[in-house]
Amino acid sequence: MPPLWVFPRKLFSQWIVQTLDMVFALALASLQEITDQDMFRMGRQKWFDYYTNQFGSSTASMSDAEIRFSQALAHLNNAKLKSMPASSVKTVAAMRVKLKSYCSDIVDVGYALTGGGTLWVNVSAGSAVDIEEAVARVSGIMKNDIPLTRVSKTAKELDKLEKAVRLRIKEPTFRSYYGDGKAVLKSMLRAKTTYGEIVKLAAKRPAAESNAYLNCCYEAAIYLDKFGEN
Repeated sequence: MPPLWVFPRKLFSQWIVQTLDMVFALALASLQEITDQDMFRMGRQKWFDYYTNQFGSSTASMSDAEIRFSQALAHLNNAKLKSMPASSVKTVAAMRVKLKSYCSDIVDVGYALTGGGTLWVNVSAGSAVDIEEAVARVSGIMKNDIPLTRVSKTAKELDKLEKAVRLRIKEPTFRSYYGDGKAVLKSMLRAKTTYGEIVKLAAKRPAAESNAYLNCCYEAAIYLDKFGEN
């Protein structure tokens, strides 16, 4: 694997995919008896603690723990969705695609603005759980009791990120890694466009369901505040 200093010349999501592909088989045999329901009953944090206690706290182990939990949650969501109205199932399918694209672009932006770091591998893996938790609030396997998330609240956070990107791409040090910065800015603008699409789709759904998706968007918009270095 190349040293970390190589990666800033490419958007980070490309490396994330390559890294996670290498760790999916980690300790598979010893986990075969743990079911999706077992993971769900443990909960995200307890499962994460169990997994990393068993297999260490490397970036690979931590990201794999999150990915495994997201997959378990997806299986449980899909099973529940079979008994739900077709309109809900169709919306969930569309939202999963859009939220994945949105979160991926936000991670790319966060990675660039903070100067990189393996932490963003874990943030990316965790975003898969965030998305499935939003779906779980729609499917009913998790309580949908999150606070009201206003569209404008997330829009303001995305505007702040775009402003930060436009300022950074003028800096010589930033440009030494990202050239003219167009790729990073493209990710930022695409995230804003995708957010607009999510808002339109969510507006057609009941308020509680809509809020589950919008809250997921907001939590991703503040990744930099939660995981960044600024």
